[in-house]
Order: sequence, then structure tokens, then C-alpha cells
Amino acid sequence: MLEEDVKQAIEIISKTNAKKKVYNLAYGFMEEALQNLKVLPQSSAREKLEILARFIVERKF
Repeated sequence: MLEEDVKQAIEIISKTNAKKKVYNLAYGFMEEALQNLKVLPQSSAREKLEILARFIVERKF
């Protein structure tokens, strides 16, 4: 029953703009995070945080 529920949920979400809206929201948070990281000195730690922020938003399933 769980697999059917998941398929039904995916169908419902696909019929709306929810995915695009959530992506845009996440992208905005990513941009804000990247801007906030600019106060930190350039370092490998800052670079890794920037990479992580981009990865979280841009990854594909």
C-alpha cells in the first residue's frame, strides 16, 4: 500500500507547480547563504560550504 501512496503523491505533486516553487525557494535560500559566506575569509572551509550549498539545491534525483 505504501508504494501506491508514494506513486499517487508523486502524480498529485506533478500536476501542480509545487516542485518549481520549492526549487525557487531553495535557490533563494542558497543565494542568501552564499552571500552570507562572503563575510568569511577565503579558505578551504568556506569553499566547501559554498560547494555544499550549491550541491544541495542543484542535485537531481
